[in-house]
Amino acid sequence: MKLSEKLPRVLVDCTDRGFFREMTRKHRLQGLPTLALLDADGEKLDEVVGFSPDAALYAAFLRRAAETRPPSRAGDSAARALERIDRLLRESEARLREEIARVLRAELGRGRE
Repeated sequence: MKLSEKLPRVLVDCTDRGFFREMTRKHRLQGLPTLALLDADGEKLDEVVGFSPDAALYAAFLRRAAETRPPSRAGDSAARALERIDRLLRESEARLREEIARVLRAELGRGRE
């Protein structure tokens, strides 16, 4: 079982103002973007509000979400998937830092000319 099957995603289009107001009221949203963990009845168990460049924050949230779900035979598979997500997030964060440093060096170098 894939992690995406264990933790279904729901994307809410906030460009529809009426729907956005309804979701804000129903789920007590405090800001955008919001990553929310809901139980089977739609009750909010946990959330991350706002964007963060800290990949570890999202990895920890996904780990809590997977641990919150009832155990299944796919538990080992889900654990491996979370480990892979953690590794990919760390690698992506490192590449992003390198790219930002490269762009900053290039831009700062232009300013000295």
